[in-house]
Amino acid sequence: MAFSRALFFLVMAAAVFGFSTQPQALAGSPARKYAECLRKAGHARQGAWDIAACGKFLDGILDLEATRYTGYTNLECEDSEQGELFLPEGFRIDTTSCGTDPRTLEILKAAVNAMLSEIRCLGELNPNVARRLAARIAERRPRLNCLGGLDGFSLVPGTGFYERVCGQLVGGAEGRECEDRVQDILTKQKRAGAFFNVATPDDIYLVASDPRQTTSPESIASTALHELLHLGGITHNDKLIDCDGQRKPVHDCYAKGFIDYKKDAVYGCSAMCAASPGTRSYFWTREGCQACMGWRNPGANESRCESPVPYVKKRGSFP
Repeated sequence: MAFSRALFFLVMAAAVFGFSTQPQALAGSPARKYAECLRKAGHARQGAWDIAACGKFLDGILDLEATRYTGYTNLECEDSEQGELFLPEGFRIDTTSCGTDPRTLEILKAAVNAMLSEIRCLGELNPNVARRLAARIAERRPRLNCLGGLDGFSLVPGTGFYERVCGQLVGGAEGRECEDRVQDILTKQKRAGAFFNVATPDDIYLVASDPRQTTSPESIASTALHELLHLGGITHNDKLIDCDGQRKPVHDCYAKGFIDYKKDAVYGCSAMCAASPGTRSYFWTREGCQACMGWRNPGANESRCESPVPYVKKRGSFP
């Protein structure tokens, strides 16, 4: 079943049939939480459909289609207890950190829509990358968190955001110690539009690309795509090299004139399909393109990587 259609059937099944409250394999999963949110909102009947059946929608290899979700806004669901907004496109927004201002939420929703277009673009270049991302979206319902707004962020004990950030991201700190550790992370990530950390594998943290600071959905989507590739298990080049007298992984070496960090699958895929033209033009390299197209894709037609013109000028127009 194709990715977009599978996600739609999944949420429609939750809305129309409901899910059993019996503990099953997916108990506690993001999909289960979404279904429970719909049930509490009065959009799903309890007990009419066993939740184990939901797993069938998430288990297979999923493909992308061009389905758009603008007609299914009724399937948005806000879980005020956990402080998150479920979107029918398969993502979540953490409303504790991002807030509930309508303008902020609209920017993030537009960014999510742009991200789906980015993934469809990747599907034309390397279906295996797109399938991996599609499967991770279905399984994890990636959550967008905001850490870089003009007013900073608020760590309120008892919220899901606090428990996740203090309990997992920074290793179990509390109160002021947690705030200090988060600030240390943000200091290290000051160059970053966003970051991903395996300690919270469902989450993408927006820093410079926080919608209260960067209002361009395309810019946010381009940054988030990079982190979504990490969430999907696609990695940077970690080979250690000499970088201005220090031993660093290739992807962490930003020495003047050194561009090898751009030559791995993460930067390559971002440069090929990012929604922002600036991202595509700045990060494109032939080697990065080849790494993206060749990721678990033997026999890829790497001749497409001889020129950046089709990608940089008009994303999705392939030779």
